[in-house]
This record gives sequence, C-alpha cells and structure tokens, in this order.
Amino acid sequence: MKIFNKEQIMQSKGRMCLFFGKTGCGKTCSTLLTAPEPIFYFKCENRNIQPTFEIIKEFKPDLDFDMGEYESFTDTMEILNRQEKTFDRYRTIVVDSLTDLMAVKLNHEIQDEAFNSLTEDKKKKVLITQSKLTLEGYGGLSAQTLRFTDTIARYAVNGKYVVLLARLDQNPSWARHYEFAPLLKGKEYGKDFEGMFDLIGFVQQREEVVDGKRIIQVPPGVSFESTDGTFMAKWTGVGSKRNFVFNLSKILNS
Repeated sequence: MKIFNKEQIMQSKGRMCLFFGKTGCGKTCSTLLTAPEPIFYFKCENRNIQPTFEIIKEFKPDLDFDMGEYESFTDTMEILNRQEKTFDRYRTIVVDSLTDLMAVKLNHEIQDEAFNSLTEDKKKKVLITQSKLTLEGYGGLSAQTLRFTDTIARYAVNGKYVVLLARLDQNPSWARHYEFAPLLKGKEYGKDFEGMFDLIGFVQQREEVVDGKRIIQVPPGVSFESTDGTFMAKWTGVGSKRNFVFNLSKILNS
C-alpha cells in the first residue's frame, strides 16, 4: 500500500482522459497541438500519420514530441510495466487509438493464438477459423484491454496526462442506452472502463453557415456532458463549464 499525504495529493496534476469522435474530426491534431509538452505519441493505427504531422509542422513546428509504434501487446505491456523511466521526460502520453489497439491489433493477436493452438484438421477452413473469436477470446480481449488501461493509468496517478483516443460507435452493442460512444469490441470492457477515466469527451466538428455555405471551423468542439443522455461523457473536477473548443491545456487547467 502506498500512503500519500494531503500535500502530495493536491500537487498531483495527472489526469486520465478519453476522447472519441468520427474519423477525421480532428482528435489527433487537436490533442498533439494543445497537450502539455513534451508529448509521447503511441501510434496503434496502421494509417500514414504524415498528413497529421504536416499540419503540426505548419502550426507548431517546434512541438516537443516523440513517437512509439505498436508491435505487439506483450511488448507494449513490458515497456509500460518495466521501463517507467523511459517516460520520465514526457508530460503527456497519447494513445492513438484505443479502438485500434483493442478491436484490431489485440483482437488479431488473440485470433492468431487461438488458431495456432488448433489441430491441423481443424485448421482446414483457414479464413473462417482464423477470423473467429470465441467466448474465451472475448473474455481475454476485455481482460487484457483492462490490464492495459489500468497499467497506463498509473502514469496519470504519478502526475502525467494520459490521453486515449477512440473512434465513434453509433448505437453501440455494449451500451444500448447511448446513441454515441467510443468504438470498442465486446461488452465486458465497456462495463468497467468508464470509472477509470477522469474525463470522457465527445469530439465533434464545429460548423457555421456563411452565405448559405457550411464552413467547418477548427479546432473541433468537445463535450463532457450529455444533457439528453444520448452520448457517453464524463467530467471530474470543479467548474460548471462542460463544453469547450478543443484545447487540451485549457481544458485541463479549467
């Protein structure tokens, strides 16, 4: 058990944050351009990140950040668990994205592991068998993603800003009471993860009409409260404001 006195608790500025929204709404750029520096960017998506970095170079060429790229879940957990000094210099850790880590990368690794454990006779239907995720597989997927979230949350407890990004899911199967929520896989993780975050924000593009034409404004907006309960959101902290133009530093200091 670790014991903290009141002064240590008040001095800790760490936060665990989750932002979700449609692809291309500006989550990644807005986070990297406005998060407290230095930033460690953990890339889990296979898409080319060069266009994003071109925008960053244009608006903030001196941004202090480093990038790590996902290789395997085991490797990721070993680094997070054993190499805390690796992240000492960073103020913010960004994971892009939780959706890809859980629903794509880890999902494929669990499928491959299950397929490789089968007898040769059961491997004959390769495409079907290799794409199946059993109940055991879903359980492992949720449990391992919880392990990842719990592990990286320790960095927030120790004073860092941890930001997980996720794509948008409409009418999610794991949370039927929401119209919009983070895109996850399975149901078990969805039962537990909300309590692990201080802030959960729904990112949406802002628009205005000029001479009858819709103009997209940048940066996007982010909401931490759903007045009608249609989307997942959470705000932990003081202040009555729950809707912001996406500026992470201002949001964290609000």
